[in-house]
Amino acid sequence: MKNSQKGFSIVEVIFYLLIVIFIFFAAFSYYQGNIVRMRDEKRKEDLNILKEKLEQYFSKNNIYPISDSWICLEKSQILKEISAENIQDPLFSQDSQNYCYRYKSAKEGKEFKIYAISERDGKIIEVFSKEGKNIFSSLPNLDPWYNPNWHARKRILISSKNLSTEIKDFPYFLEISDKDLINEKEDKILFFDPENNKKIEREIIKFDKDKGNLLAFLKIPNLFPQKDKKIYLYFDNDKISEKNSKETYDNNYLAIFHFDEIGLPINSLSNNIYAICEKDSIEKVDGKIGKAANFDGENSLKILGLDKLKMDKGFTFQAWIFPKGEKIVETIETTTPSEINTSTQEESEEENLSQTSSSTKVISISKIVGTDNKEFIEKPILTWQDIKGNFLELSLSFFVTSSTSIQNNTSTQESIEGKFRLRITNKEITFPQKIKLNEWSFIALTISDNEVYFFVQGEGYKEAISFEKKDLGTQNYYFLVGKNVRGDVQEAQENNYFTGFMDEIFISKIPRDESWLNFTFENQNSPQDFVKKIEDKEIY
Repeated sequence: MKNSQKGFSIVEVIFYLLIVIFIFFAAFSYYQGNIVRMRDEKRKEDLNILKEKLEQYFSKNNIYPISDSWICLEKSQILKEISAENIQDPLFSQDSQNYCYRYKSAKEGKEFKIYAISERDGKIIEVFSKEGKNIFSSLPNLDPWYNPNWHARKRILISSKNLSTEIKDFPYFLEISDKDLINEKEDKILFFDPENNKKIEREIIKFDKDKGNLLAFLKIPNLFPQKDKKIYLYFDNDKISEKNSKETYDNNYLAIFHFDEIGLPINSLSNNIYAICEKDSIEKVDGKIGKAANFDGENSLKILGLDKLKMDKGFTFQAWIFPKGEKIVETIETTTPSEINTSTQEESEEENLSQTSSSTKVISISKIVGTDNKEFIEKPILTWQDIKGNFLELSLSFFVTSSTSIQNNTSTQESIEGKFRLRITNKEITFPQKIKLNEWSFIALTISDNEVYFFVQGEGYKEAISFEKKDLGTQNYYFLVGKNVRGDVQEAQENNYFTGFMDEIFISKIPRDESWLNFTFENQNSPQDFVKKIEDKEIY
């Protein structure tokens, strides 16, 4: 008789074996996870105990145990000072630094922080004193501290919006207002680039310690489109002093005038290029950035030391300008003659007496005058003749494009427009861009050997030019801001000064490209829009 019972097939055995293995690993993982959670809970309990012990220590000594750097409490004498208990991380080992309770004090023992690393997610578990939360945690994934002599820092995220291509060594304008900078000293402020691991050269234009307001130019090593830049502002330092750096601007800049100093304008660069005024000095007024120079129709700047700069080798002039003036209306009476013939029956038919009469018409003409009460026509911004005899003059005129009149019960709205004209070599160019009266506008003029590029408020215009090959050599060199020198021409004498304000005059020996100029305009026009985030203060 045959046995009807059958055993498990190999497939069935493997199937059930896999189920057993899965259950085993699930149970083991649950057990391990539970053990990890228990150790993390133990860490939280230990840290709370240590905090309590430290507060007791502070109540007796009015200070927390001093440690200027991060230490493992388990290996330090401090643990014995604050507690008789043997408190340590569940995985602490004398041979390992991975798991221990790390401690640091700050502000001369007035603050502290202790932290441990969670096994479950790698995050920080921490306890701290009242302001100890801001103590810098020295972790591999965090940017290291530049120098312990600086006791505080803030991370700032700056935007590169509207940037179309990478730019290097850009003079980034930063404007911030921060309560943590109140009562700070200007020479204790330092900027740092963690990406390049180097100090950022800076020039502080204005710092108000009572309000914590800071205006500064920073030399950012590189900026990329669509990528925000992280920098650090360090402060609170009682040992080292920082100064404005002449290296804030790249080597292609020749002169930079901010007009924030008292007296004559000072070039921010360490070279022999400087400005003198036609008068003894030039008045300073509130500007686009800090202070600005007031061109009152009788004063101008002469830039000395640019004698080696040649127009056909490349050049950029940029500035913020505020053309100042007002509209006036002049009335002019015009007389139109008319002839009237009269005759009587008594007079001979061949004789005619001619009587002349006239009609008078009043015409109103609107025009713009500067603060010098002269018409705002071709007022000079820049006049330059290089040592080769190449000449240019950039001027600005304002026009009222329509006048108010009443016809058929309708009125025509007036419009005031400012237009620029460039005379260069044997060419005259009227640029299409327009600006407004009594408002700040950013302008930039770049010259290369075959092209002129004019940039106004985000709008550029190019036109081809050519220079004579010969070197005239005997011509007088001059570089004038706010004045022209066409003195023998009567119309030039009547209007050879600019009226209004100028600020942030930058002169380069190369033609800056469109991306550079547009980012300069956007950044200086709305600097606060470029600061995306200022994080809470960290202390060391």
